[in-house]
Amino acid sequence: MKNSLLTIFLICSVVKAKCYGQNQTHQVIVISEYGEKSPSSANWSISGGSIKAFGEKVNIHPSVFEKLLLQGNVTLQATGDKSFIEIESPIRIDSKTSSHFTLISSSSINVN
Repeated sequence: MKNSLLTIFLICSVVKAKCYGQNQTHQVIVISEYGEKSPSSANWSISGGSIKAFGEKVNIHPSVFEKLLLQGNVTLQATGDKSFIEIESPIRIDSKTSSHFTLISSSSINVN
């Protein structure tokens, strides 16, 4: 009887861990001088003023945002249960531009 209960407990624990583990996703988006300048060779895409990232780690060059902000508002959203956006390099635009840059992340946004 003890072995049966132990076996059932272990199976339930493993099933629970796998189910919850599969639901959690992590994504890190970094804006840096070392980032990709074109979505054609990277794991992100541009649609209008929105940038969508695919995969766990995405590195985008600041010039991508500079060009988009000259055209209008820009939104960058990190997806997943634990997502992070880190800005390591400056994004420079003309101070006369009135565009908005929206960053959305479930965990944190760091500006260095």
